Amino acid sequence: MYSPLSAVLISQITQVLEGKKTKHFKDIQIPDDYKVLSISVLYTTDEGEQSLDFICEDKKEYDIWLIGLKALAVNGIQDKEFIQELITGDEDPDRSVKGIVSTLERNGSKKETDNRTGTGTGGTSTVRQNAESCDLYTWGDGTRSKLGHGEEIEEHRPRIVDALSRLKIKLVACGANHMLCVTDCGETLSWGAGSKGQLGQGHLRDRFTPLRVEALQQQNVVQISCNEYHSAAVTDEGKLYTWGYGSIKLGYETANEKQLTPKVVQSLTSYTVVHASCGKDFTLACTSDGQLFAFGNNEFYQLGLGDNVPRRDPTLVEFENLEDEHVVQVDCGDYHTAAISDGGNVWMWGTNEFGQLGTEDNFTMISKPCKLQISEDDSSTALITNVNCGSRHTALVTFNGSVYCFGDNTYNQLGKKNTVDGPAKCNRPERIKFPSGVKIKTVSCGAYHTAAVSEKGEIFTWGNGSDGKLGHGDDSSRFQPTQISECFDGKRVMSVSCGSAHTACTAAIRPRGSLVRKCMGCQKKFSIIQARCHCHRCNGTFCSSCAPKRPRRLCDKCFKIVQEEES
Repeated sequence: MYSPLSAVLISQITQVLEGKKTKHFKDIQIPDDYKVLSISVLYTTDEGEQSLDFICEDKKEYDIWLIGLKALAVNGIQDKEFIQELITGDEDPDRSVKGIVSTLERNGSKKETDNRTGTGTGGTSTVRQNAESCDLYTWGDGTRSKLGHGEEIEEHRPRIVDALSRLKIKLVACGANHMLCVTDCGETLSWGAGSKGQLGQGHLRDRFTPLRVEALQQQNVVQISCNEYHSAAVTDEGKLYTWGYGSIKLGYETANEKQLTPKVVQSLTSYTVVHASCGKDFTLACTSDGQLFAFGNNEFYQLGLGDNVPRRDPTLVEFENLEDEHVVQVDCGDYHTAAISDGGNVWMWGTNEFGQLGTEDNFTMISKPCKLQISEDDSSTALITNVNCGSRHTALVTFNGSVYCFGDNTYNQLGKKNTVDGPAKCNRPERIKFPSGVKIKTVSCGAYHTAAVSEKGEIFTWGNGSDGKLGHGDDSSRFQPTQISECFDGKRVMSVSCGSAHTACTAAIRPRGSLVRKCMGCQKKFSIIQARCHCHRCNGTFCSSCAPKRPRRLCDKCFKIVQEEES
């Protein structure tokens, strides 16, 4: 009698084993010829770890199943182009099944972090393990050298941070006057204002250009956040590090209210922290089991604990109607907070002076998480995938790629023209109009401006334009989303972060037509060994021989041009 059909969810897969290795396989007698055609899929259920064991008909079928299962176990349904690139091309040793499987295991992580995380004044940034490496651009107010260009001048258009051009940037977060970024190796760098220890460099001096945070050198950082005077980082091991000014919002006691280097929040070490956000004088962190912890000042009920008593130790935030859902993302404004569940619902609490909670209840403060429901155009309930809190306004992104804003609209930061005398307010979510066909994946709110990135890699900004922070080449404000286009020809923007008066984004090379398979210099085909290098000047794709290690990532031709220009 045949056994019933078995179904395994991709999310349940923990490991794919080659050969006769599981207990079930070892307990049965099979010919030696079939051992090399055997595969076991290990997966978890409520009953513990199980295995799905099967034998392929021939070597061809075995290779297809092995590569496919390894790709799913390692990368989920992401990186289709990467997987397709590995299994296509000429016959060479690097394209062997063994080589492909080895590369998949090196380049992926089963437990990846959601990449739909925005960045803002309480700047937070999250990266997937398989996200693309990017160049970093900054623009806007340059005081305290927070743009990282080595000088205190305004930039009215996005400008690449040359000091980082040799590195591959994964994350960026903007505070009020300082910034953090993380490389593809998980290294954290900081620059800008350091008078309160917010750079984590062990001193109180400003930094004109990015410098590695030595205390985190042995850590693989996967998420960062910063606000005015403090910063936070989450590692791949689930540890939360904080540093800067004000011990109550750091989660531990400090001498002289300053912590000059990153320090682990010990009271959360028994949990696996996956996401954290810095408010103006408070911090929130959510864990892998969907719990949310808050600590810091609480004058405006921004901790969501039902009272306005400050907490130094991380305290569990309780949700009355969370049901079977889990909190997966949190974001903090100056004095208000938002959290998203894995069910696509959003909760708001804290000050509501400008309607930034979106609850339509006469701008009163809310002391506990309050569920906010938004209806799409077809009257269905919107599923929220991204939330970001500015100083006094909030923006949400839905699964369908729509953006809703509410709160302060003094400078048109809600994406609609302010026609009211005096400060304008909006206490209910209103959908923002984008050009036809544009679907937004992430949004970021500054103090008085907002930015969004589309699924196609377009970037839009609106609101107050002083200091050039909108990136359109002037100081003019924009009352509706306006695309920044000319600065990113040949690239697609991956993420954006808004500070109080400046903006930053990461941008990756946009493949020309289909995926580029040959070096634009020597015309040799790319392989796992013959890796791609992108020139950030001409946007070309070259092999390592035609783009050797330079002080900047440039091809030979562009390197000579830059040398001539600088000499």
